[in-house]
Amino acid sequence: VDINQVIYDGGAIKGARAIEKADLLINEKQAETDLYKLRSQINTYYFNLLLLERQEELLDNYLAIVTKRIASMLSGVENGVILRTDIDVMTTEKIKLEQQIRENHIRRESFRKILSGLTATEIDPSTELLMPAFGNDTTDVITRPELEIFDLRKDQLDASLQVINSRRMPKAFGFATLGYGNPPGNNFFRDEFAPYYILGAGIKWNIFDWNKAKTEKQIIGLQHVIIENRQTDLTDNLTRMLETKKAEISSLNALLETDLELISLRKRITASAESQYENGTITATELLNEINAEKQVLINHEIHRINLAMAQADYYNISGKETE
Repeated sequence: VDINQVIYDGGAIKGARAIEKADLLINEKQAETDLYKLRSQINTYYFNLLLLERQEELLDNYLAIVTKRIASMLSGVENGVILRTDIDVMTTEKIKLEQQIRENHIRRESFRKILSGLTATEIDPSTELLMPAFGNDTTDVITRPELEIFDLRKDQLDASLQVINSRRMPKAFGFATLGYGNPPGNNFFRDEFAPYYILGAGIKWNIFDWNKAKTEKQIIGLQHVIIENRQTDLTDNLTRMLETKKAEISSLNALLETDLELISLRKRITASAESQYENGTITATELLNEINAEKQVLINHEIHRINLAMAQADYYNISGKETE
């Protein structure tokens, strides 16, 4: 039986364990990085699906308004107060709205299937999509896992330096040999079977490595610089992306404020146009133009509102924050 025990290895085992640990953490952070890419895809389809739902609700409301207007016009035609062409104008708009609703529904179904695949969750038409809640935190603190990967790679290089240094350090070890034989061990003067043992210790020291360690350290030093430069570049890119998103969020907030004023004005204009049409001072086409203008303002408001939520979600995703 031979037994060997390392007494001192110059830090080689410790360095190897540090390299393995850093490699494990890098793989974990890489999985988190892939998750952030997936979140970005999910955000895109989720908010587009949410926007299509809101648009369809508005289109349904205006379809009901136009249908009601056509019904009221029919009695006017029978009484000779309204021309048949006025009903044709409204009927044309009704057909366009029905086409838009069908097209919207097809796109919603497509986005819903894609989102179900990305999330591995069955999303049926009855599923209620909620608007995420975002705080007012727009600080430029970035906690993306990619940046942590760079730090872990630098730790891994530091551990590699420790392993290289350990090669130049002396290695101490102990050993023992237990046996039974004839002659027992190295005692050739005994001609009989007997147990024996040998105990000892040793030192190994690679004094000359012909500058191999120096070259390896230079390579690691260059790799360290490359990683730091890449980390800086990524941080700068993410910071610029955050600044762009902050500007987009500010712009959308300003648009939402003016949207409310526009909606109020457009509703008054439409109400006035309906009164003018009833009095015969404008045509059905002019009335329809005002109704469509009001509809477009409401749709734009929903687009701005959902784009704001999407921009906030992108901001959180870029900075590494969690979205509730």
